Amino acid sequence: MSKIIISPNTIPAEWDEAAYLSINPDVAKAVQQGVFSSGYDHFKQYGNYEKRNNAFRKQNGSQKFHFVEDYRNLVRNLMEQYPLDEAMSRAIGGNFVAWGQIEKQLLIHYGLLPDHTLIDVGCGSGRLAKAMIPYLVNGKYLGTDVVDELLDYAKKDSPSNWQFKKVENISIPYPNSCADFCVFFSVFTHLLYEEIYCYLLEARRVIKKDGMIIFSFLEFPQNWDIFEATYANILLGKPNVHLNTFIGRDAIKCWASRLDLSIVSITAGNEPFILLPQPITLEDGRVIEGLQAFGQSVCALKA
Repeated sequence: MSKIIISPNTIPAEWDEAAYLSINPDVAKAVQQGVFSSGYDHFKQYGNYEKRNNAFRKQNGSQKFHFVEDYRNLVRNLMEQYPLDEAMSRAIGGNFVAWGQIEKQLLIHYGLLPDHTLIDVGCGSGRLAKAMIPYLVNGKYLGTDVVDELLDYAKKDSPSNWQFKKVENISIPYPNSCADFCVFFSVFTHLLYEEIYCYLLEARRVIKKDGMIIFSFLEFPQNWDIFEATYANILLGKPNVHLNTFIGRDAIKCWASRLDLSIVSITAGNEPFILLPQPITLEDGRVIEGLQAFGQSVCALKA
């Protein structure tokens, strides 16, 4: 086994920050409180001598999560079947322009301002990014995803100072306590509970004091059609395109408590609460206006 040399000034590429914080919640809390700059900082000073489980990935490559190949295969298949613009819209569920505007108004509802720093995890082909261009004029934006083609499309025509980064694991490549909002639209809907919690650890790390974490999720009463389609495929022996995860509110309350986050609100997917300033036309020609529901339930957490 090759020896890993720990540098006092840099975090090695093979270090998995989210994993270390997940298995050491006391360290995660200390990082949140500013006692340590990172989990790696703790491991370097104390954890190694305390014989805590480290989070170095194997030298032959980083861990591959199921959602990476799931999503890349989906995008690859869509690009083979449709023109680029249509493939990029279908990759994030369609109605690219309309849902970008709805997500934008949802975040404004929770207090997003034009000079804020916004992290968009799982930004996909950039529906939120495109909608934010005329609004986030003095702010900063980071979009992350696992698919190069989606990031390339999202980056096109976006402000030059906005960042788009590919990630291979559960991490948010951003400094501690620097973001006003960290959002996950249709991300936790396809992850395991443990993966969701690791992402919440990362989100807790990057947001400022009083910063917001917003995520959408599936609930059985409002999203039964998705559950029904998923189990029907199993009964028929057909593969599902990706994992569909339903989250109970008891889990959210537990996670928030563990992360020292307050729950601002949990809004059901069929409850209208997003005010559209002007009518929006959907791809099928329907026009929506006024108060709208999101379709997926929405949770707002505050540091």
